[in-house]
Amino acid sequence: MKSSQAKAAGKFTSVHEAWWAAACKVRGDRDGTQALIDVLLPGRRLPHEHLVAGLAATLRVGPVTADAVAPETRKPRKQTPPPRPRPGRSRR
Repeated sequence: MKSSQAKAAGKFTSVHEAWWAAACKVRGDRDGTQALIDVLLPGRRLPHEHLVAGLAATLRVGPVTADAVAPETRKPRKQTPPPRPRPGRSRR
């Protein structure tokens, strides 16, 4: 998907843009773009909102690297409460 198509579909957000700009500022255009690719490829297996949350978190606290984004993408899943037992059923 081209970036213009991804933007139109809402898949490439302002958070993506900000993260990419920060990566390019630190590493230069070529390496910053490669860093974004390194985030987006594994991100295809994640819910979109988890990837965006990971990008936003690393923008706030740094560093702007794919290795820093990965654990941040898992945090929303860790915060999901476990399912409640259904009333009237015992766990034996």
